Amino acid sequence: MDEIRHILVPTGLEESETSALTFAMEVAIKAKAEIFLLHPEPVQDITMHVAGLQPAFDPSREATRKSHQNEFIRLVEEISSQGIKVHPVLIGDNGVADIRSWIKPLAIDLMVVAAMSGKVPVMSIAYAASLLGDSEVPVVVVPEMDMSRYRPDSILFASTFRHDQTSALRHVSIFAKLFGARVDV
Repeated sequence: MDEIRHILVPTGLEESETSALTFAMEVAIKAKAEIFLLHPEPVQDITMHVAGLQPAFDPSREATRKSHQNEFIRLVEEISSQGIKVHPVLIGDNGVADIRSWIKPLAIDLMVVAAMSGKVPVMSIAYAASLLGDSEVPVVVVPEMDMSRYRPDSILFASTFRHDQTSALRHVSIFAKLFGARVDV
């Protein structure tokens, strides 16, 4: 990664993820990068077909699905209105989506995730730690906070890149440069 071109932002469409999205948009503007907004949409439960019976249809699930789609479209439009090229990625998920599987196909350079998402942790501490440990790209975990006042002046470099510390440090330096921040090792 010589520069940040593609930012992956997974979202559960929770209000508490606003900080992560705001931060990702700021990085995208500074780096002239594109955002890939990924939403794992729960798939409908399909009742096994039994002779003479139709699969169960739950109108409340359909209403929730439509609501999620509308919110997702609203977020895409909000990002786009800031002059940022946005790619909506809506995937069917039964609760086991591996966000990391989208890094290579989308040529992602940076992932920005919310630390917690409402009542349900989209990014639990354990999962965030596994992303940080196994990710091929830098992962920024953003807590819920007022991002309008947040400007990093220093970034602590801590890495699990076991083979190439130089490459990992270069990634962090590129990110820090966007904010004029120093890197503490």
